[in-house]
Parts: sequence; C-alpha cells; structure tokens
Amino acid sequence: MNGLFCSNQIYLIRLNEFVFFRFYGLFELLLCVSITYLIFTHNVSSSIFKDVRNKPFLLVVDDTQIPRRGKHIPFVTKSYDHCSGRFQNAQVILTLGIIKDNAFSPIDMLFSNVKGGVENQQITKNDQLIACMKKHGKEIKGATLLGDSWFTHSYVVEAAVKWFEVNFIGRIKSSFKVKIDSSVMSVGEYQKNLDMTQAQETKINGEKMRVHERISSFQAFRFILKHVVCENESGERITLVSTDVNFSGAEIVKNYLKRWNIESFFKMAKQELGLKNCKLMTNEAQEHWMLLVILAYMIFKDHEMLLKEKSKSATKKDTFEIIHDALSHLRSKIKSVRRNFEFLHSRFKMPEATPVFST
Repeated sequence: MNGLFCSNQIYLIRLNEFVFFRFYGLFELLLCVSITYLIFTHNVSSSIFKDVRNKPFLLVVDDTQIPRRGKHIPFVTKSYDHCSGRFQNAQVILTLGIIKDNAFSPIDMLFSNVKGGVENQQITKNDQLIACMKKHGKEIKGATLLGDSWFTHSYVVEAAVKWFEVNFIGRIKSSFKVKIDSSVMSVGEYQKNLDMTQAQETKINGEKMRVHERISSFQAFRFILKHVVCENESGERITLVSTDVNFSGAEIVKNYLKRWNIESFFKMAKQELGLKNCKLMTNEAQEHWMLLVILAYMIFKDHEMLLKEKSKSATKKDTFEIIHDALSHLRSKIKSVRRNFEFLHSRFKMPEATPVFST
C-alpha cells in the first residue's frame, strides 16, 4: 500500500503524508485499528479536496444497497428496495463525493446501520449526511450539493444552507405542497397541469428540453426556492428546486443531471471493483474494504484520464488492461524484492516497524 502513495501519483497524494503507515499486507490493512483508518481516510479526502480548493464545485450524495443473505455480516439490516418494492436484508451505503469536470470522486462511504421502517431509515441517513458534511465543513463551504428526492428534506436543505453555506439542488417529491399565487397545491398537481408550450426551450447534453422556472414557497421549507419544471423530448417531467435563486432553470437542470455520475460509480464499484464481495465479519474490516474500493476507483480514473489524453477513442477495457499489465510487472518483481529483503534482514537488525514480506 505504501507504494501507491508517492509524489506525482493519484490526486497528488504524497509519501510524507502516509509515512507513518506500515502495512504488512492486505489482511493487516483490513484489520488495522480504527484511529489509523480515520487518519488514513482523512488524508485521502484531503488530497481530493486539494484539486478543487478555492474553486466552485458540485457535491453529490446518494445511497446504494448490497443484498446480503447472512444476518451476521456487519451493518446488515432490513431495508426497503424501491426497485423490487419490498424489504430485504442488505447493507445500505451512504456516499458523498465531488464532481469536477464531469468526473466523480468519492470522499466518504458510510454504512447506514438502520433498524426499523422507512421513516426511521430516512432520518438516520439524513443525520449521517449532516455529520459527514460537518466533518468536511471547511472544505465544502461554497459548494452546491445535489440530491434526489430522498434528500430534498427540510432538515438537510436548511442545515446545508445555514450551517455549512452550501447551496442545494434536488428533485422534490410530488406530495409536497407549493403555493402558486394564492392557491396551495401539490407539486405533482402543478407539474401535471402546467402548460409547457410557453416554457423556455434549451439543449442540455444534446437533448432538447423545455424548462419552466419561478420563485415559489413550499410548505415544508422556511425560505423561498427556485422552482423548476423540466420536460424532455419524450414528454417526461420532473420538478427540481434550488436554494440559490440566481441560478437559471437551465443551469439547475444541467447541474442536477451530473448527479448520474454517482450512479455510474456505484455500478462500477459493484460489478468491477468488488464492493459487494466483502464477506468479513468485523465492522472495521467492512469499513476498510470500502476504502480499498475508493482507492481502486481513484487509480482507475487517474489512468483513464491519462489514457484519454493520448487517445480519445480509449475504452474502459484499455484502462483495465494497462493496470493489469502494471500489476503483472510488479508481481514478477516480488520474488527478487523478497530475496533481497531477507538477505538484508539476516545481516542487519531491522526496526520493528519495517514491513515483513510473506507469502
């Protein structure tokens, strides 16, 4: 692991920031003490924030579920799956990350250890999100947080604006009440009956869209919000809100659509980076496994970016092949490195902190 962190490596993580870590191997990393893990994750997130310091950037939050059969696996709970419409045993992972230049970088991945129904789960996720934002309060100041309808909640929105000076853009549930002139109606009713023929036409991500915007008061919020209804070429509509009323409707829609980057991260993490493969039975090992997933994703995106600078036609498969070739080269050197280490170890007294190579 120490070999991953050198100058000019991913996100400018430097060796001297991690010099106090001495892991013998993957097993020791997974089972290292919690304080070491906290310092390690702090340094990783700090290195990511360096890339957007003093620049406007987007934060995005979402959660994903990993179905589990074993009840003794840590953080497994009964969770409602919106895709299947039923409760299942699963680990729920809350993820906060940043988006810059259409690239997603995960900052924190937290298990949501929830007991109870849907309402209890929502409160717990929101509390975890607020705690996570508090931990990174200085770094996220001035950013814009993107969230789906689950997180467009008065508690989250007001905390983001008042406590952390973070703007919020999110999709709002159709059941929320909105005041239109002198009438109060549901968001869904207003969205359905709105005449979009007079709405502004714009092109976002190559698709023609109609965007209607206004300033509205919502019953669930204690301040006014920019209220946007968007209709795509297929006639499908969504309603978005923004705490920054200076954003145009098109800007709000364009920023919100970037939230899809975190969905792509979840898909890749599950299918290709082993997020769902951890079967270890301790809380620490499960949390440390997620750190390895974050590091693997960062390494992949770093190599993908470098490859696309040389060839715009480069694919994901090409990136994996380059990483595979590099790892194969490293494996070929392990025997000689171990042999040299054992030679030195037999002739000199080595400090206890020095890593020991083992099969």
